[in-house]
Amino acid sequence: MGFLFLSLGGVNATAQPPADDYWVYFSSQGADGDLTTTHLYRMRPDGSDLESLTNDGDTPQNVEYLFWSPDNDWIYFVNHSDNYLYGIRYNGEELTPIMIRNHLDRYVWSPDGEWLIVEAETGIYRMRADGTQNFHISNDFPNAKFRAWLPNSQQIILSETQSNLDTRNDYVVNLDGSGVWPLEINGQQALFGTWSLDGKWLYYTRPMQSALFRSRMDGQESQLIYQGADGLAVSAWSPDGKWLLLSSPHSSNSSLLTVVSPDGAVNINVGISAWATTFFSPDSQWLFYASSAGYRYGIQLNTINPDPVLWPSQIFSWYGWTPDGSRLIGESANLSTHLVLIKPDGSDLELIPLDSEIGAMRSSPIIEFLGDSPIMWSPDDIWLYFSAGLDNFDVYRLNLEGDIERLTDFEGTDVYVGVHE
Repeated sequence: MGFLFLSLGGVNATAQPPADDYWVYFSSQGADGDLTTTHLYRMRPDGSDLESLTNDGDTPQNVEYLFWSPDNDWIYFVNHSDNYLYGIRYNGEELTPIMIRNHLDRYVWSPDGEWLIVEAETGIYRMRADGTQNFHISNDFPNAKFRAWLPNSQQIILSETQSNLDTRNDYVVNLDGSGVWPLEINGQQALFGTWSLDGKWLYYTRPMQSALFRSRMDGQESQLIYQGADGLAVSAWSPDGKWLLLSSPHSSNSSLLTVVSPDGAVNINVGISAWATTFFSPDSQWLFYASSAGYRYGIQLNTINPDPVLWPSQIFSWYGWTPDGSRLIGESANLSTHLVLIKPDGSDLELIPLDSEIGAMRSSPIIEFLGDSPIMWSPDDIWLYFSAGLDNFDVYRLNLEGDIERLTDFEGTDVYVGVHE
């Protein structure tokens, strides 16, 4: 059996074939007529067989922040009624309280999918998928922040920040807490940036230096990759691992963007961007960003001295890609009840009208936990799931021919859509 985990209100979603045998999972306030509660539900892709997974007696009453285990067997969520993180199997069985929430910040699975790191206000914890073997791994670091897993899934990198001194130190920590070492390359302090996608290279900066380096974990083959501006930070890899996006602070709401090749041989100064709007195309050929003034741009990376392409003003925000990766899906700036399809170079803009009663699509504050889009495609790449509304938000599905179906009829508000694949 496959799954689609759509996130509504939280509405969340994940998918595996076969196309006709999956469930849509979502959380929503007021789906049962009670506006004071938010529960987890699932239904078939056409909206049939709706059932609640957390609306039985003493089960959690206010579900938010949903995410999946790597094997799609467990769903996790925070319940605001008792401030706990819970896990529940995809079929609604084995509801398990994992740990007190304490303002959970991040959830990060190990590369092998066997361990979960939870970063909370009280520290960094590691545990199994079912919540067992829970261990406070940062007990000796009161101001610790999780940075990354090591590729071996047996160690993590964390940072300890002294706010009064505005200093940061990075450490390698064994998963069982048996050992802690300063992150150093060839005897010099290093600050973690990222791993190469194959896990063979560590990219890092050094205190008081505006440069990016890379090295093997044992310090071999260390080299300078890029000399940048103050506050240089690693932001993201392109999907194919051939480009690394770097950013440096430019103002309170914008960053100076640079793209470099993994070995530093090629670098492209992209421009100034409002950071949250920057992303690569699925084929890694394009980088998209928005200026602090709100203009949208695309820049083709595999060209000599590329010039940014200014997108049509009809684009308000972007939500995702068509399944074949050929066109972006966005929201119309002039018509909030229309979706926009557009090619990466800004051509062939197409508007898909939504019913006037639907209202605008709703993005989600929980997207930071789930992905970067408030939409989700069905496993057969035919239906696009999202939530939208005027006063009340419901779940809809739409195909690119413009056929649209309303799948729920809720009385509540604050129904959100996010994505988990």
